[in-house]
This record gives sequence, structure tokens and C-alpha cells, in this order.
Amino acid sequence: MLSIARIKDSRVENAWRDAEEYIHQTGGKAISRSFMLCKSAHAPTWHAHSAGRHNDLVAAAALIVLGATGINVVSPMALHDIGKVSDFVRYWQEGESCSDFQQYNGHEERSAQIAIAHGLNEESQFVIRYHAMAYRCLRNPEQIFEKCGGDKDLLIKLILAFACDAYGKGWTKAQKKQRPQIAFLIYNLCNQHGLPPVVRETAVLLTLDGQR
Repeated sequence: MLSIARIKDSRVENAWRDAEEYIHQTGGKAISRSFMLCKSAHAPTWHAHSAGRHNDLVAAAALIVLGATGINVVSPMALHDIGKVSDFVRYWQEGESCSDFQQYNGHEERSAQIAIAHGLNEESQFVIRYHAMAYRCLRNPEQIFEKCGGDKDLLIKLILAFACDAYGKGWTKAQKKQRPQIAFLIYNLCNQHGLPPVVRETAVLLTLDGQR
């Protein structure tokens, strides 16, 4: 993964090294290649890219965020979907592919647990655990601020995580509808809670950007 190599965080590198070893040991080279290349096995309604490529793009977006805002969500975003590896391997072993997003249910918590095991702090674990919360809160975005316990700094990092994740999803038919909704949610949350304009602008632009 190109972006992982640029991060230079040994915790992230070790976590993905362990994941890659798991893929090789349990599924072999064919599954490893599929994780990096097979778009149809990564809930294609919502993702234009393979699981590996999506993670790479999200990590790259986090590096963009760091350069634009000085706020670092790089390591948590590099591990945000590592919990999908076990699902991917299991379904391929059973002769299926992860074409339905529900097959990845619970990956956020699994990713957070892997982050804990590799020494990421509680704030990073929180960002990983709730990086997909925006999709569930489109009708009630204040739940996001409440989940952050009123902590604006934590809210900022979670908003930037939403943007990075959206950037990595690409532009499927479903995302052409959903990503503008996420951008609108981000814009309103930033304005309502007086977050820095650079956070709002960076997050909205990333959410509406990304490879098509």
C-alpha cells in the first residue's frame, strides 16, 4: 500500500504486516491480490475501489488533511478498515465475495481493537470506531457532537475522518447521492459549533473530491 509506506508509523506498518501475513497464511496470494484489486468484492454499491485501494486513498486523504490543517488523523485513518480483512478472507474461503456492505458489519470495532493492540491512543481508537457514523446520522447530526461528549477537538478529528473516508469511496451511483449529503452534514456541523474555517473547507472539499 503506497500511502501506508509514506506514513512512517511503525504501529501502522506492523498492523498491516500482521494483516498481510494473515491473508497469506489463510488465503494465499490469490486472496491477497483480490483484496488489493477486486472492486466487486468491496461492497460495490458504496465503493468504486477495492478494499486495499480504498484504504490507500483514505490514508492519502489524511496526509492531505495534515498538510492543509496541521491536524493529524493519519494513523487512525490508515487503520480505519483493517478490520475488514478477516471478513474478506472468510467469505472468499467460503466461495463468496464481499459484495454486500452488510458482510463487513462490525469492521469499525474490529479495526479499533487492532489499533488498541498496536498501541494507538484512545482518541485514535475513537476516530476509528466511529469513522462511519456520519452515514447513520444524516437526519440527526447532533448525535455526532453528543458522541464526542461536547469535545470540539474530537469532533474536528471525527469530521476529518468522515471526509477522508468519503474521499476514498469513489463515485458510484449511490455515492453521487450520498457524498453531497455528507458534505452538507459536515458544513452544518462546522458552522453550528464554530469550528475553524480551514477544517470546514478542507473536509467539504475532500468529501466532494476523489477519483471517479
